[in-house]
Amino acid sequence: MELEKRYRATVLRSKEQEEALQVQISGLERENDMQAKLLKALDLRSLTLRKHRLEESLPIPEASSRSPKGGRDLKGKDLEISILR
Repeated sequence: MELEKRYRATVLRSKEQEEALQVQISGLERENDMQAKLLKALDLRSLTLRKHRLEESLPIPEASSRSPKGGRDLKGKDLEISILR
C-alpha cells in the first residue's frame, strides 16, 4: 500500500515535471524563432548599409556626348563614323 502511494506520487511528479519541461521548451522555441527573425533582419539591414556604402564610394561617371556603344549620341541621333587611315 505504501509502495503504491509512493509510486503514484512519483508518477504524478514525473508528469508535472514533463509538463513544466514542455512549457519551457515551447518558450525556448518561441525565443529561438524571435532571435532567428531578429538575426535575419539585422543581416538584411547590414547588407543594405553595406550596399549603400559601396554605392556612395563608387565614382560618378563623367557625362559624355556619346553612349558607351558609340553608335548614337545622347539625343538618339546617329553619329558619323570615320575611319582614320
